[in-house]
Amino acid sequence: MKSAFEDGIIAKDAISCIGAIRQRDVVSVQNLVICTELKQLHILDNFGHIIISTINLGFVGFQVFGEGQLNTNYHIVVVGREETVAVINNVSCYLFRAI
Repeated sequence: MKSAFEDGIIAKDAISCIGAIRQRDVVSVQNLVICTELKQLHILDNFGHIIISTINLGFVGFQVFGEGQLNTNYHIVVVGREETVAVINNVSCYLFRAI
């Protein structure tokens, strides 16, 4: 696990969108989800200091939504600029492209 402020994102990059994995109840702890211009999705810890997971999307994310709990069952939906949608859960990743 890398510290996002020390050596997490080394290349010059910019955040294209940011969201959170939210649970259904209001008082739950959330994990930040960041999409970058280098076509990556980073999932951060509860405090937003450590990158837990990095996923190469293959497209730049425009909007990101998340629901669930990171350690049990979660779903992340990323809408891309290139008419692309990715649905990511704790088991797999599905990619949809407009025709």
